Amino acid sequence: MRNYIFITFFCLSIFSFGQGQSCKEDLFPRQERNKMYGYVNLFGEWKILPIFTKVFPFHGKTAVVQQGALFGVISCTGDIIIQPIYDEIKSFKGGVAWVRKEDKWGLVSNDGKELLAPRFYETKDISRFSPMTWIKEGQKWGLYNILKKEFLFNPQFDAIQILNQEVSLVKVDGKSGFVDNQKGAFLIKPTYRTVIKIAPYIMAVESKQKWGIVNDYAKLVLPVEYDEIKRVRPNRLLLKVNGKYGLASFRGRKLTKGLYDDIQPYRGKVFRVKRNNKYGFMNVRGKHIIPLEYDTATYFKNRTCIVAKNGEFGVIGTKNQYLTKQSFKEIKRGENQNYFVAKTDTGWVLLDMYTNRSGQYFQEVQYNDNSSAIRMKKGGKWGVYNLQTQSFFVEPKYSEIKAYDRGYSFVKEAEKWGMIDQNGNQIIRPKYQELSLDSLKNEMVIKAKIANKWGIVSLQNRTILDFNYSNLTIVDHQILIAQQKKKTFLIDSKGNKISKKYNAIIKLEGEGIPVYPLVADKKEKKAFLTKKGELLFDPIYQEIKALDNNNLYLAKKGGKWGLIDVKGNTKVECLYDEISTYQERYLMAKKGDKWGYINAKGNVRVKFVYDEVKPFRGQVACVKKAGKWGLINKRGELLILCEYETLEERQGKRYFYKGEEKVFVKPNGIIQR
Repeated sequence: MRNYIFITFFCLSIFSFGQGQSCKEDLFPRQERNKMYGYVNLFGEWKILPIFTKVFPFHGKTAVVQQGALFGVISCTGDIIIQPIYDEIKSFKGGVAWVRKEDKWGLVSNDGKELLAPRFYETKDISRFSPMTWIKEGQKWGLYNILKKEFLFNPQFDAIQILNQEVSLVKVDGKSGFVDNQKGAFLIKPTYRTVIKIAPYIMAVESKQKWGIVNDYAKLVLPVEYDEIKRVRPNRLLLKVNGKYGLASFRGRKLTKGLYDDIQPYRGKVFRVKRNNKYGFMNVRGKHIIPLEYDTATYFKNRTCIVAKNGEFGVIGTKNQYLTKQSFKEIKRGENQNYFVAKTDTGWVLLDMYTNRSGQYFQEVQYNDNSSAIRMKKGGKWGVYNLQTQSFFVEPKYSEIKAYDRGYSFVKEAEKWGMIDQNGNQIIRPKYQELSLDSLKNEMVIKAKIANKWGIVSLQNRTILDFNYSNLTIVDHQILIAQQKKKTFLIDSKGNKISKKYNAIIKLEGEGIPVYPLVADKKEKKAFLTKKGELLFDPIYQEIKALDNNNLYLAKKGGKWGLIDVKGNTKVECLYDEISTYQERYLMAKKGDKWGYINAKGNVRVKFVYDEVKPFRGQVACVKKAGKWGLINKRGELLILCEYETLEERQGKRYFYKGEEKVFVKPNGIIQR
């Protein structure tokens, strides 16, 4: 209990360092009915009248308050200590606070004295308890002690990232290092060209094309001597040196020597490894559980693995025991993983999950069928085989069979298609040129083609729509787009026309794009068409396209692109040569041969000065100018100058390359080199 009291007192002391005593009585923010704020005591009595737009809790004997849009500081009695002339004030520490005027930060004392004039573009506190703050002057960062009112590092770094209260990552002249936040000293001087966070508390660092591992406290966990370092599951490091691979823990303990030609990802609780063209398996501790003796080996699934040795295939278990009593020319695993098919001189034979061999041979097997009903070919014809009964429930008599879909399969005989159910019963005899399953009026139906005309039939082979159409598209289970004699119109589920005839009617495709409105084409001019067959406006556009999932549409008129909404209202005039990708409330737009960014109202957000641009992700976007790539924020400010030769985007990550230099950009815009 004594320890708990001591720790609590110690934390409170740190939190209020340099703050002095609190007010004589506790004061709490409260909002009055007039929506203005003031402060009350424990009894709910007003001690500071509600005359402020917003107030913040007292720290020591001062509190930040807002009047109108500006911020100031008051005392316990409500007297104004610092006039409300600032756009932002951070909490006081040690009797001082950072204040912002427009886009510049300065430092003031709690008696209103200006210690540093607002000239800094950014401030980043080491922690809420530390007096150390990184501040940006011009394009350079420095480390400042607000208690001693002095720089520990003068502004000299191009970029900084706080790792913890003790250590920060810094970059200068394209190289990164680590500094002590409290002493203002280098822990590792800037020598690394690339730094990438690959796991909690550890980073991969690169210098002269060699890699090592450094933790968040600037301790070298693995020396900078590896050709490649990757994080692999589960919490392991894959190390490559001189073309060979090994494994290490996050703490740098080597679990294997660098002996392997390849180490494949962790699956089925094992790594598949290769050395001298032989495969085996090892566990997460780097211990071999299956020796390197196989010419090929798949991954383990359901505790079984297909292997080959000297050109002969078999199936082994996790203890390296053969489950097959004989070897085969080839073995494939079924999609549902409960059986294997094996190739012999006679043909393919079926093996179940215990590798018991069936007595039948097949010419071909569709082992990718994800069910217990597998399509098999025997005697030149296809049938459907039941894995459980190990017999055909659809005899091999068809020239082609489609995979089962929603309990039905299409079968082909004499170049005509029919349909069977899940029991193999023929419900539609083969007589159609084409068949496909669809839904109309919330019932499953078949869209069918006969004599080059389309119609709709029920699952009982009853005609729902006569075969009168050169094309049919079911739009939303009730409305269809029908085509006759090169004219297109809308019909209902009974075949009644509900629109005029057009050159074309188009359903705009895309994830999240609404079904309606459709786009009608009349003499190469387009407009929106409702489900009732009504035009929302006269056809005036050369082209209309969907724009992601936001109820905005691209429209082209007079050779230029603009934006319209779902009702056809103009949102952005047709002024642009190209518009693309609405993301993070910004659109990529092109005028002449230059790209920039606009918002959904057509306001220019980034000027048209770039040769190529990429969509915003988070607060940053990649841009290209004079053949080189850089990075901007939403204000159009360059965070990375356009000086990189190559941009690579993979798996949601962005990398810039310039010679040997590689820059990694996180989604939040943080840059690591």
